[in-house]
Amino acid sequence: MLEGLTNFDKYSKLGKKRVLENYTWEITAKRYLESIEEYLKNPMKRSGYIKIPEFFFNKEKEVDKSIILKYLKSK
Repeated sequence: MLEGLTNFDKYSKLGKKRVLENYTWEITAKRYLESIEEYLKNPMKRSGYIKIPEFFFNKEKEVDKSIILKYLKSK
């Protein structure tokens, strides 16, 4: 435990660096767009992608819980 306290600053800086290099909104958006572009470039691979559950297409304010239950049972 004492060793952890003496290395706190080192690990704190490394953790912050990792977050800033991998998990900012800008980086997340860039990777999301890259994924979409890759998906669109490779139409033959489309069958390997996960189907989006009906739940995400429900535009009503009141969520039909049966859709969620149906999806969870299918897994």
